[in-house]
Amino acid sequence: NPDAGKFKKRQHPVPAYGLGQRAENQPCNGADSSVIVTVTTTQIVNKILERYSDPKPAVFLEMPALLSMDEKWIISPRRAASLKRFQKAGFEFVIISNQPAMAHGALSIAELGRRERDVAGRLKKHGIRLDGFYHCPHHPQGSLRPYARVCDCRLPRIGLIEKARKELNLDLKRSVFMGYDDHLE
Repeated sequence: NPDAGKFKKRQHPVPAYGLGQRAENQPCNGADSSVIVTVTTTQIVNKILERYSDPKPAVFLEMPALLSMDEKWIISPRRAASLKRFQKAGFEFVIISNQPAMAHGALSIAELGRRERDVAGRLKKHGIRLDGFYHCPHHPQGSLRPYARVCDCRLPRIGLIEKARKELNLDLKRSVFMGYDDHLE
């Protein structure tokens, strides 16, 4: 930005966020802004929510614990009712899942995206909002080079949970994980 050096940063009593550029010395809401950057609306909203909203509890659910793994992706009514109770109590609902088939070339990113949309649609039919879907495409013995490695996101490690915590402003101390016993070490 060629004009960036022309602006003087001054302390503003309220954090100011602006979209795009302003003319030199043009006030933002009647005062000079201490933030002169080009950002998207989403970035502004995320920053404000991160700063001012309380972290929320979440239910982290490993995908196979939610779904029968046949091609119909059935969500049992009993599980749906339980998840609905969590959401009514203020919990965010986040699916986390190892997807080793991606590391072996048996599942594409496009197919995983289709499955995520399908799961979100089926949950919505039960009145459940999916707040996040996080997956690990890695496997140490994978056949596709970018995914054939040890990583921090593969369950039982906490990389996916940490990513969700940061992106969704979650309180891990008030959150729960539901999954296979071998991931609860």
